[in-house]
Amino acid sequence: MAKLSRPRLAGVHPRERLFVRLDQCLEHTAVWVDGVPGAGKTTLIASYLSARKRPAIWYRADSGDSDPAAACHYLQVAANAMAPQLAGALPALAPMQMDNPGPFFRRFFGIFYTCIGSARFLVVDNSQEALSSVSFRTLLLAAISEAPQHIGVIIVSRSRPPGDFARLLANGELVVLGADELLFSEDESIAVQQLAPPGAKTRSAVQMRRLHEVTGGWAAGLKLLLQLENPDSPAAASGQLASETALLDYLAGEVFDRRSEATRSFLLRVAHLPYMTPTTARLLGNSADAARILEGMHGDNIFTSVHEVGGEIHYEFHPLLRRFLLVRAGSELPAAERDRITRQAAALLAESGDVEAAAQVLIAGCHWDELQRLLVEHAASLLDRGWYKTLSTWLDALPEDRVTGDPWLCYWQGAALTPLDTHLVQEWLQSAYCLFRERRISDGSFLAWSAIVDRICLQWADFSQLDHWLDEAESLRDAFGSPPDELAGRFAASMCGALLFRRPQDPAIHRWADRLLSLIERCSDASQRILLGCNLQIHYVVGVGLTVELDRLMKTIDCPPGTALTPLAEVLLWALRSMYLWSRGRSAEAAAAAENGSRLARASGVRVWDGLLGALLAYALLNSGELARGRAALNRMEKCLDPVRKIDVAHYHYLACLASLLADEGAQALTHIEIANAIARRYGGPQQHAR
Repeated sequence: MAKLSRPRLAGVHPRERLFVRLDQCLEHTAVWVDGVPGAGKTTLIASYLSARKRPAIWYRADSGDSDPAAACHYLQVAANAMAPQLAGALPALAPMQMDNPGPFFRRFFGIFYTCIGSARFLVVDNSQEALSSVSFRTLLLAAISEAPQHIGVIIVSRSRPPGDFARLLANGELVVLGADELLFSEDESIAVQQLAPPGAKTRSAVQMRRLHEVTGGWAAGLKLLLQLENPDSPAAASGQLASETALLDYLAGEVFDRRSEATRSFLLRVAHLPYMTPTTARLLGNSADAARILEGMHGDNIFTSVHEVGGEIHYEFHPLLRRFLLVRAGSELPAAERDRITRQAAALLAESGDVEAAAQVLIAGCHWDELQRLLVEHAASLLDRGWYKTLSTWLDALPEDRVTGDPWLCYWQGAALTPLDTHLVQEWLQSAYCLFRERRISDGSFLAWSAIVDRICLQWADFSQLDHWLDEAESLRDAFGSPPDELAGRFAASMCGALLFRRPQDPAIHRWADRLLSLIERCSDASQRILLGCNLQIHYVVGVGLTVELDRLMKTIDCPPGTALTPLAEVLLWALRSMYLWSRGRSAEAAAAAENGSRLARASGVRVWDGLLGALLAYALLNSGELARGRAALNRMEKCLDPVRKIDVAHYHYLACLASLLADEGAQALTHIEIANAIARRYGGPQQHAR
């Protein structure tokens, strides 16, 4: 994987002056290396690690790292390569953690550094590509703050550290190796001449000093001028090659235009790939000489780097060169040919498994048909991996009418926005449901219905909305019969939740509960069993008091220590344990389980179950007569209440009423129960009414 491979160097001058500075900087936890494009940042760090024989994980950031789940996935791949025996040890980011990922990142890097073992470095190259993302900056902060003494962190960027890093800079955990320090000294510029291959034109010391003056010590400018046939040419004598704009001009006149027509045509085509193997370059560039051309550019230091990935060579143009080539392609190639090349480049990337890069190529080229097909094909797997932000970014790139007119795209947009918890989620899901029904797409109809109902049940905001969707379920089953087998469990769980919270008196709830319990017992995924069993357990404990079925359910969903669970399921399991113990009259154990769940929720950042855990703790303490501790738990619960979650608010007032009754405070009890019932009459179901 090119993203995780250190560039292979060719003819690099060892900059001992900066190596010593890096040694000094890395006495601190982390160093931030910043410099303009072409300053030699990546080459400096790669050559330093080679010269000092330091093992490192090399992570090249890109815009896709604004999705925290994607960034964690690639870091997990890197850790697994270092310690295959610990594969699966790193946690995955849950949707409910994305709003506040800091606690998750700290836990993640604590485990990550344990996995990668002995003294080594974590290098985050090209980090400016994702620094605009708050979650990526939070990830970098955690990477630094959690690094143990034997781990050094190196961040490479075109910009200086943002304000988020002020505390780390102030306390000395992070230091900066700045742009001015990266400029070549005159001696270093002269020394570069010694790296010229045999037979290459050489420059005198006077000419090299002149090149140093012209470039101002800028590595990219020096590299280009060393390619000139005539060291005293106007380009070298102009004194104007110390900027990116001038470099692009000279790339045209002194590098590109001097190549053969076949080579120029090849370069204009392969520049549409963010990176290439000899095979993909040959196919896209339509040249049997692809490997020779690319290796020659790398060997001559013409803005071409090489990475070795799993025994395969990957070439990559420097962003300055690639941008120049794409601009030239836009002016020299017919539009129809550019479109064909872009589509072929995306297809080659997708075939190689790099779907994210394929999508970026299609987005840049505005190829919406191909992007839409790619999205529909891979949306489910992106969500399974937790890449909500990536999926949402792809969908946002499409013209709006394409999304609003396609039921699957509407559904995926709603699903992708779920971690943001906005009203748009419900709007997209409802649009998807209507389109699925109009077009008689059965699996999509059941899927969208379940997503809508699950969201209403999870929000604890307005259960009255469930009336419409329970009626709609009858229409859905009349139209299509039973849901497909792969959706049966989810649909049954959604039906149970909807009936429990709105129509618990409906006899159908028992039939759906029996069906769901059977499906849970056959489910092989431990996390899925817990999530499916949540509302069913509430039904057994609060609704009907079926102890045999409750025991069957708890036996199925409870897990031994060490079982791999998603953070969402892990926190919920403690809540379900607490509820089960409370139903058995084991109040002290129930309180301990609720407190364990709350501690885990704070550590992991999964706060969706805070209201449930707080209520369970209060139930356990008040039922055991511990009024003072019960009221303390209620005070904590009140501080965490979200006014949007109106059923949580009603639940709090119900518990506050119970506490007031135990304290013989009748007036306060009446006030609390009137508030609870007023909310329940407007937003709840029979289960929320106190009688």
